[in-house]
Amino acid sequence: MAAGIYCIKNVVNGRVYVGQSSDLFRRRKQHFEALKHGEHRNKPMQMDWNRYGSRAFTWELLENCDIDQLNDKEQKWIKKLHSRRSEGGYNGDWCPYERTKVKHKKWKANHKGIKPKF
Repeated sequence: MAAGIYCIKNVVNGRVYVGQSSDLFRRRKQHFEALKHGEHRNKPMQMDWNRYGSRAFTWELLENCDIDQLNDKEQKWIKKLHSRRSEGGYNGDWCPYERTKVKHKKWKANHKGIKPKF
């Protein structure tokens, strides 16, 4: 299992999504399976996939890193590649992941103590 930061790029319009994973191979497969079946949670990316097709999208490893560095590295790459929706990318508002042995949970840093919705 390799941990790191990755990028999904739409080569037609240049829009970019930056993500992190403790298992890059599994995460890549999850993204593209969801897109293929029209079920991706990122609606702008799904709409572009539907419009331009699978050949318009590439996946690239940006950086391998230790699991405890994923949040910092992801945030760095989002800024570097200007991948937020407000900048024309696919990333929404960034919030750190809190990793546990059982489940990956996404928390907003300013909402401590509130259970995340799954």
